[in-house]
Amino acid sequence: MNQRVKGVLNLSDRELYCSPQICFGGYRSAYEDSDYVILGIPFDYTSTFRSGARFAPNQIRIASLNIETYSLRFGLDAEDLRVTDVGDLDVSGDVEETLRRIRGVVKDFIADGKLPIFIGGEHTLTLGSVKAFEGEVGVVCFDAHLDLRDDYLGLRVSHATFMRRICESIGPENVLIIGARALCREEAEFARESGVNIINMLDLRNLGVKRSIEKLRRFINSQERVYISIDMDVLDPSIAPAVQNPEPEGLLLHELVEFIAECTAKASALDLVEVTPVYDNGMTCIHAAKVIYEALSSLEARRKRRT
Repeated sequence: MNQRVKGVLNLSDRELYCSPQICFGGYRSAYEDSDYVILGIPFDYTSTFRSGARFAPNQIRIASLNIETYSLRFGLDAEDLRVTDVGDLDVSGDVEETLRRIRGVVKDFIADGKLPIFIGGEHTLTLGSVKAFEGEVGVVCFDAHLDLRDDYLGLRVSHATFMRRICESIGPENVLIIGARALCREEAEFARESGVNIINMLDLRNLGVKRSIEKLRRFINSQERVYISIDMDVLDPSIAPAVQNPEPEGLLLHELVEFIAECTAKASALDLVEVTPVYDNGMTCIHAAKVIYEALSSLEARRKRRT
């Protein structure tokens, strides 16, 4: 009998908790030869409005098979990159256990010298992956919401509180949230008193994209390395309607890609979360796949410049 017990089979967390799926882009390098590792996390247990983000990883993969992979911005074809898709995390019915598994798998990726890219899933997963870096990372989060509540509906770990927990873990001065436009009084007060860095949509429209990117660049320069988290609800719902909590007055797709390209200078990991495929005709998944392709191309362009 094959016992799936780490101590018995001496398996890594990556081998123990990841199951093969359709691979992103339709091609896969050997894990040992890869620079970038894609992992789906089909997890949406704390969703409170429009659930279904657990279906996003494979739907985004399917979308990735049907759009072109060459980036005009970066002059690279993602098919030439050394990318492997290790499938989906085997999630648990317990949120803390799922976060523990995420943390363990991410540590494996880091130890193996890979840059991980996660496809969610709800935004809570970011808490598990950031903790794998043990405080040695700053976070740039693109999100319509601040997610800084201390608890929400009795939960201290959820899609509405995870950023508060991250601030407690790495320090609010090491967090930058871009695109926020939906918050409650508690979050506004915590952000003001704690010193969380925020470029909200009102600021962004008043400053313009170029000056907002200058603020982002200053934050990036203050960090040794950066974790990039992309909640697709940062985009205007006219572009990406199939998200868990859509909010009007968001970013345009090309604006988001411009910001991400600045972040890749020091990126150590990236996630894309909160797509709920059942709420549109597939366009949000197509946009999500495009964002991942452009992020990969930007990461590779930066890597080539360093080598």
